Amino acid sequence: MAADYTKAGVTQVGVEASGGYERGVARYLRAKGFKVILLQPLQAKAFGMLHLRRAKTDRIDAILIAACTHLLGDRGKMVPDPRMDALGDHLTFTEQIEEDIARFKTRLEHITDKRLRRSVDADIERCTKRRLMEIKRLLAELGGHEDLSERLKLVLSVPLVGERTALALVIRMPELGQISREEAASLAGLAPFTRQSGEWQGQTHIGGGRTRLRKSLYMAAFAGARRWNPALQQMHIRLCARGTSHISAIVACARKLLIQVNAVVARGTPWKDRDAVPA
Repeated sequence: MAADYTKAGVTQVGVEASGGYERGVARYLRAKGFKVILLQPLQAKAFGMLHLRRAKTDRIDAILIAACTHLLGDRGKMVPDPRMDALGDHLTFTEQIEEDIARFKTRLEHITDKRLRRSVDADIERCTKRRLMEIKRLLAELGGHEDLSERLKLVLSVPLVGERTALALVIRMPELGQISREEAASLAGLAPFTRQSGEWQGQTHIGGGRTRLRKSLYMAAFAGARRWNPALQQMHIRLCARGTSHISAIVACARKLLIQVNAVVARGTPWKDRDAVPA
């Protein structure tokens, strides 16, 4: 079937993201020589709204995706690294273990029975050991690829970035070092956008992007701004003194951290103290 489309002059195929289920199709199409454009559901929906298409069938969806793909054309996206699928799945599994630990700890707050508390404590200990083991395995997997290992070292050279955050950055954002600071913030969902109309001034928000990566960066910035990173501590204090909310200040710290990592990877040399430019 792929050969028939090739003969018809089709070189580019649009695929709507569906929670990971699209990856097998995308891999197959790329292996057959097609360029695959991955569309976010919001893009396809917005394109349909633009053309006032309210009906929804598989045929209509296919037509909209094809038209949207044609309109987008070549946006200069990187060719996907096939290694990242397996690494991303492994990292997601590790993150899910962390979520299990958080749930067990929350459950523990409401348990007074000693036997039940011992049971939950055992679950937390088991998951904690499993988490550490999976992180060690992920580091070993990255170490088996010279380019990924070198990128990991560069990311780890940035203050505050530990192994867990570095794994998220290297695996969740393979574009690091090849995109602008604005693009990096947007991909991570850390770029602020403002809602304003006439005299009405809405609040500035963040959203979209790669949720799991944003969460990893937020947690790293939260720890750094509260205790571990003097530069982020000063930035957080300065922003709060200007009237910025605590959460918004942490988001700004997370964005600054990502921008620093992107700059270090782009340069190809480890972090130096003079890189700490005030925000």
